[in-house]
Amino acid sequence: MAKPLIEQLSKVPLFRGLSPEELLTVASCAKGASLKRGTLLIRHQAPARAAYVVVSGLFVAELPVPEADAIEMAKMGAGSVIGEPCLVKDGPRALQVRCAEDAEVIAIDRTLFSALRAKRHPGAYKIVRNICVTLCDRLRNTNEYIEREYKHEEHSMGSMIGSKGGLLKRAKGYVRTLMGRGDD
Repeated sequence: MAKPLIEQLSKVPLFRGLSPEELLTVASCAKGASLKRGTLLIRHQAPARAAYVVVSGLFVAELPVPEADAIEMAKMGAGSVIGEPCLVKDGPRALQVRCAEDAEVIAIDRTLFSALRAKRHPGAYKIVRNICVTLCDRLRNTNEYIEREYKHEEHSMGSMIGSKGGLLKRAKGYVRTLMGRGDD
């Protein structure tokens, strides 16, 4: 595996705690790809085949709406990880993700990663742990957000997502915050 690929992965929180040897083995499940603006990286409800580390460029996560334009939910740039839950459990994609500008990604093949997990590779389990911690934090924050919304309370992220403009606008801002992108 190319040294630059390993160096790029080592900077991403998803790979936090992996030894150089573990990272080298996990990197064998990954390959780089270049994408042009407008490319659909992930289709809504499609089977998950990979998680993606954004090296450069910009992606937009969208919720398709019947008979209307898709609703933009989040923007993700360099350092973001897209679709990482598929490395824990198989299932259809919740959103579609479109390339908003030319981009470089590192694709982590779900099947190859699952084979590492089946072999009880410690690096694979460290990544699963990192994904689970991230998902638990997102769920906890979402539950707190829903509770505050239900009680009509101010949100701790009020200045970031705004308290005016309706639930959809606030929810979109909240999803952007969860993805680490703020209210772009």
